[in-house]
Amino acid sequence: MAYKMISHLVTGTRLLAAGYAEHYGLNIERVMVMPNWISVGQFLPSPQRVGELKKELGILPACSDTAVSGRPRDKVLLFAHRLSPRKGAYWLSAVLGEVKHPDIKLIIIGDGPERLNLEKELAQEIS
Repeated sequence: MAYKMISHLVTGTRLLAAGYAEHYGLNIERVMVMPNWISVGQFLPSPQRVGELKKELGILPACSDTAVSGRPRDKVLLFAHRLSPRKGAYWLSAVLGEVKHPDIKLIIIGDGPERLNLEKELAQEIS
């Protein structure tokens, strides 16, 4: 009922716009599409920069040979979100505990209200 009273609805894709219009009986002209993603191509680092970042983070390159390095190449688990309950940050400690790889690297990109709790949980998990 509230949908009938709005002047416009904004969503991320044409498919969602059509679905909202059909489901709620809205005039499709009142449903605006505003993509909420980015083109990652404009952010691709050079291979040299990738190598530098891996070195800074202590990650073995994908081409590393176990015989040469003495250990298997690293696996990376990346979490790039706001650290909030809604984004599932509370699962990271449990997920990390289930990963069966000795050289797993967890990289967290983000901040939020769950940061301190997450830091405590992860510190307990690795100790």
